[in-house]
Amino acid sequence: MSLAIRYAGIQDKLKNIDKYGCHFLTLCSIAEEANQLLTGNKLVKVDLIDAINLAISKNLINEDYEVQNNCGLLNFLTSGHTWAQTTVKILPNVIKSNQFTEVVFYNDRTKFKHYRRRSVDTLFNSTTVKEGYVLEYRIYTVN
Repeated sequence: MSLAIRYAGIQDKLKNIDKYGCHFLTLCSIAEEANQLLTGNKLVKVDLIDAINLAISKNLINEDYEVQNNCGLLNFLTSGHTWAQTTVKILPNVIKSNQFTEVVFYNDRTKFKHYRRRSVDTLFNSTTVKEGYVLEYRIYTVN
């Protein structure tokens, strides 16, 4: 992808990432960690500009960063690896090395969901996390 195409309209594409991008960014962080595990190379990174442009063009996310297919996006970001998703209310005692977790919070007042990793949040000060509760956990398994 040329430099002009990569950056064409990127500000327009990024305008909603602050409000709605937590799920997309959380899955990008899972893909990056998985890529490092799968390749053994800690320098492997997900390029967010490429990820945004290509995920939009492949209808894996919409312009509000709503993820259309969690495992499809992870498959795309990890060069075709197969993913499975399990949704649980309580995490198991052991998470395997090929499993990655996402926490989904919900706020009754705002009716918003917030997605984050257990170890890191892409938003420093989430009202949904502060005022809400854990709705579910998602475990993504790569094969």
